[in-house]
Amino acid sequence: MKYSTSRLNGRFSLRVACAASLMALLLSGCAATPLNSDSVSVQLSPEEITADPTSAKGTVIWGGVIVSSTNLVDRTQFEVLAYPLDRQQRPNTRRKSLGRFLLQSPDYIETENYAPGRELTAIGTLQGLTKGEVGEASYEYPTVTLNDVHLWHPDNSHEKPRFIFGIGLNFGT
Repeated sequence: MKYSTSRLNGRFSLRVACAASLMALLLSGCAATPLNSDSVSVQLSPEEITADPTSAKGTVIWGGVIVSSTNLVDRTQFEVLAYPLDRQQRPNTRRKSLGRFLLQSPDYIETENYAPGRELTAIGTLQGLTKGEVGEASYEYPTVTLNDVHLWHPDNSHEKPRFIFGIGLNFGT
């Protein structure tokens, strides 16, 4: 059977396109997480800690949306509305909230960078519950001392590809 050159080139192009697509898919699945979660020892949510305060021991990885950030005399404190984390450790704000928690650091942290509405993921040590208020209602916050934190970019720039596969010419700046 005799094949024309255009038919062979078409098959080759299709194979190259499929291989490039498969490579891009595989590489996107290998995205690294921003925090090393090897030290995490507790797989409980803030809601579960509030329900059973005796379980508030160990290290957790939690994330969510910052509700408030305050520099106090001896620490910086964040009130965070918790959400489940996705595979990249980013809070999944499309899912149901897991309650609130306080994240505290003995170091000064610029609260302007950690403003309300920003998303973060943190690893820290559980310190028990702290009594507080949400509006006028009493609330017991699971409290975590910060070990490591990742502040997510509001424009999702971390999700943009770092390299691009392609064939072609690029003119201009």
